[in-house]
Amino acid sequence: MLAPERSVTKIHKSYPAHPRAFTFSLMILTKKLTRSLWAVLLVTAMPSAPVVAADESVAEVAPAEGPIAYTIKIEGAPGGRVKDLLEESSQLIRLRNSPSMTFAALGQRIARDEQRFRAALESEGYYAATVVTSTSDEKGRVAVIVTVDPGPRYTVTSVVFDLAREEPATVALIKPEDYETPLKGIVGRPARAADVILAEDMALDLLRAEGFPFARRGDRQLDVDHTTHTIAVNLPVELGHQALFGATHFSGLESVNESHLQRLVPWPAGDIFSLKTLDAFREDLILASLFTSVRVEPAAASVPENGAPLDVNVIVAEGPHRSVGTGVTYARDKGIGGSAYWRHRNLFGNGERFEANLDGNKLDQTAELSLAKPGFLSRRNTLKLGATGHHEDTDAFTEYSGTLSGAVEHKLNDLWRIAGGTTFEFAALTEDGVQRNSYLAGLPMGVSRAVDERLAVVEMTRGWRLRANVTPYIGRYTGTTTFAHLETEVDGYWPALGGNRLVLAGRVKLGSLLGEGTDDIPANKRFYAGGGGSIRGFGYQLVGPLNADNAPMGGRGLIETSAEARIRITDTVGIVPFVDAGMVSRGGLPGGDGDIRVGAGIGARYYTGAGPLRVDFAMPLNRRGGGVDKSWQFYVSFGQAF
Repeated sequence: MLAPERSVTKIHKSYPAHPRAFTFSLMILTKKLTRSLWAVLLVTAMPSAPVVAADESVAEVAPAEGPIAYTIKIEGAPGGRVKDLLEESSQLIRLRNSPSMTFAALGQRIARDEQRFRAALESEGYYAATVVTSTSDEKGRVAVIVTVDPGPRYTVTSVVFDLAREEPATVALIKPEDYETPLKGIVGRPARAADVILAEDMALDLLRAEGFPFARRGDRQLDVDHTTHTIAVNLPVELGHQALFGATHFSGLESVNESHLQRLVPWPAGDIFSLKTLDAFREDLILASLFTSVRVEPAAASVPENGAPLDVNVIVAEGPHRSVGTGVTYARDKGIGGSAYWRHRNLFGNGERFEANLDGNKLDQTAELSLAKPGFLSRRNTLKLGATGHHEDTDAFTEYSGTLSGAVEHKLNDLWRIAGGTTFEFAALTEDGVQRNSYLAGLPMGVSRAVDERLAVVEMTRGWRLRANVTPYIGRYTGTTTFAHLETEVDGYWPALGGNRLVLAGRVKLGSLLGEGTDDIPANKRFYAGGGGSIRGFGYQLVGPLNADNAPMGGRGLIETSAEARIRITDTVGIVPFVDAGMVSRGGLPGGDGDIRVGAGIGARYYTGAGPLRVDFAMPLNRRGGGVDKSWQFYVSFGQAF
């Protein structure tokens, strides 16, 4: 029996690592290249084939003199991505508006396109494809017809890294399970070049995270089995020496203290060197909003041969630390409102973020001072201090209050945080003509999950976030009062079409007050619903229990839900149909009693670099009589509803 026919080819002539591996430039470029660039990569990497003479039929059907105009048609190619790839790689298509001056030149275009098509088909796993080109006369033009027979699509049987170690001692430092998972993930799948290279990049990422920051790929080889229609990939990888973290050096600092940044460095000297950790630290520095540019890189282009630790250089350029801003809002139930802030991102030189905010409309006004100090006792801790003064005058109650608060937030990882602290509050409240003072001390505790900040700098388009808080209170109101305030909100965002053209957004909020009856809980601590930030279509605080004068009484249980379809018509203009629903119950459990109120409407969005300008028109779908609910509500503000 004859052995299966096998041949060995190189998919790329060479694939050197980027000279500065820490930046991930090569990996990022590889992951983001389009299908057309894959075709160009594969074609340019192939050895140049001899120029094939022009098809004799071209000379027979082409005009005797002058430029040779032609048409081009590709037949038989698999549809979708493969057909697009062939068209994108075709020189005949790209130059069809520039007729050939000679028959030989047109023949060269045809021959080169056949090479490109075969390379493009191989990049999609068609290693037995045939490409045949024919020509004919068509109304004074040369009709070029390319007939493609793709043949069977080959699959991947294995992807193997051939690790070349500079020191025998490194043999014990690398385990196959440390990097093989991405490579095994493409076994059995179509042999697409893009998938193979992406899997290699992911495996190299894992090696570089294990202390081999300068690991680089060699010449990739494919073992193509034309009998079983499979390929096996072998990639030599030069590991180099294993690296350990050394000292960290900062340059470019002006007013930010280096000692503060040193406390934030996530690696201790002597830890295994990881490019992933460097990249995460760079992202943290960018998100601190202190710098206009940040570079985090190894201090040397290779690991020191004597085993010395590898130092890290952090090069930054500081940006302006002070900023001011203003905003204007309008709602039919709350009238015209406005806001203003002054912000300092580096108050004492250690990245302290100080903010002074004013926010108000005809119903409520707030003045707030806050200070956030990162790196408090630990690089993962942030100390938050605040002082707030508030006035509110609604049908439910009148309030003059002040609050002092302090909390420590601990960052568990890139997404999850926990926090705990204390608050002291005083409020002068008037409800139903009766004035009472409220004195409360609280211990707020919470957990939160954020959407990845790198994907949601201005607006959420994917992922989900959660905020859950519980605050036990003790103090005096009608007498001694002890109760717990619980509140949870989950927001989700799904890009239905893969980008930001259609984002489906949803929100669920639950609240509960436990431990005291409604009358023994200060009016400003009860739950209310209705309005532009709650259930659109209903008046401010008007969803829930009402007294004989149809004034809100507040409750101890809360449910709010919202659903939006955020549709972008252009890059700057969009529409948002939405539905909001919810209720406030007298009992302490959400949904225990009361009626669900539903509002619906449509909004317009004008997208700016800082976020969308929002205009919403909403109507109550189960409107109450007696003048309680208006027939419509109108809202203008900045930013999405949630």
